[in-house]
Amino acid sequence: MPDADDTRAPFHAGERHWHEAIGQRDAVDAMGRRVIRDHMPQQHQEFFPLLPAVLIGLLDELGNPWATALCGPPGFAWAPDEHTLRLDARLSADDPAIGGWRHGVQAGLLGLQHHTRRRNRLNGTLRIDASGTATIGVRQSFGNCPRHIEPRECAFETGWQASASPIQSAWEAGELTSEACAVILRADTFFIASSSASATSNELASSEGVDVSHRGGPAGFVQVGQDDKGQAVLSWPDFPGNRMFNTLGNIQVQPRVGLLFLDVHSGGWLWLQGKASISTSGLGPDAERHVHVCLTQAWWRPSGPLRWSAASQTRS
Repeated sequence: MPDADDTRAPFHAGERHWHEAIGQRDAVDAMGRRVIRDHMPQQHQEFFPLLPAVLIGLLDELGNPWATALCGPPGFAWAPDEHTLRLDARLSADDPAIGGWRHGVQAGLLGLQHHTRRRNRLNGTLRIDASGTATIGVRQSFGNCPRHIEPRECAFETGWQASASPIQSAWEAGELTSEACAVILRADTFFIASSSASATSNELASSEGVDVSHRGGPAGFVQVGQDDKGQAVLSWPDFPGNRMFNTLGNIQVQPRVGLLFLDVHSGGWLWLQGKASISTSGLGPDAERHVHVCLTQAWWRPSGPLRWSAASQTRS
């Protein structure tokens, strides 16, 4: 069995908990040591410049995770070398995640090419120089499987201005607005940011940090309910994936999460934050676990810089 104190171990205690729960701790550890790198392989360096957006997970000043996206003409995210991803884009000043846009903090990135269903993960340290130029110093780089990704085209709208679509609260007295509920219930995709227990430490093991992950399923796979205090709760099945349990492992040791829904119908963005829990009983045949998030914040932008359309039949 791998030594839990091994500084090269690719997984922290929360992730190992779930590897043990499925009886595959050694197998997943061995896989992680093969595929999780401290640099971007050439195909990852070539992949990020193809994208009109990258998802990013950040921690605000209180350590709360936020999931959001950086957007620009393809090429805005590019790799000057295998250890660095440069981001020639910035968050708007009213983005709910702006408190996490700070030099020296940990960040999780996800590059997702929707029409090919390719996705690559990159975790590392956000660096912002005096001119405002941002880079991510790579700590972990690895690919993810294409399961549960709905193929569609995504394009960046040049000239879109955040000031033309101000962010507004989608939250009142513990309840989501009807518009926010509709976005969630018709979604087949969202993104979740989470962090390990020591993500804000100055000295991190290689397995610690911030993650942002894709979640997908049939439209309606995310349900909106209430807890016994009347607080809005989201729930969804945890479908089988790559067995790494990055998100569930983080929730196991640090339950705060941030969610982002990019509404393909309106182009709007919905940011949510809350506290997650995991249930393992009373489940259907397609999921071994359910995730529940008791919400604490919700913010809505009616439009954004990304435009969505059906995947071209000529795409592979």
